[in-house]
Amino acid sequence: MFSNWISYKWCVPVNTCFKEYLISPQFISSANDEAKFRIKICPSGSKNRDYFSLFVISGSKETSFKSKISATILNCNRRKHYGLAANHTFCCDSSPFGWQNFIKINDLMDREQGFINNECIEIWCVIGFSLQPRPRLVFRVQQNEEDISMDCEDCYFEFGNDRFKVV
Repeated sequence: MFSNWISYKWCVPVNTCFKEYLISPQFISSANDEAKFRIKICPSGSKNRDYFSLFVISGSKETSFKSKISATILNCNRRKHYGLAANHTFCCDSSPFGWQNFIKINDLMDREQGFINNECIEIWCVIGFSLQPRPRLVFRVQQNEEDISMDCEDCYFEFGNDRFKVV
């Protein structure tokens, strides 16, 4: 389904986990330099202080695209790694996508759990995506004779009290 895949491993020093949030360096797909991503973490949660939050930020400003995102915290004790995956559609200038309650902070910081390796937490992110330009829809609003451009997957327009889906 996806024509491009990118993976990135980010080692986050444990001593930086007291900050409100951290953002990884940008990583770019070798197949398509328009696909730019970053990982944002909130070590003490974005809303719930009991959880570590993890988000993916798209740097694509021009294109909307569907993606499959897998984020994993690697376990150095050869126990089970911890990860979550989801499908998401990034739109132009969309908000970060991810998990507010990715993993309990107490589990992550408990050294016996095995998620801390050489004073680092290793996050591995794999993203499958297809950057395909979406058709630009232009229609004329008869009342004002204005051209309105829309560029999204599920587009609607309103006329009076009615709402119409553009197909």
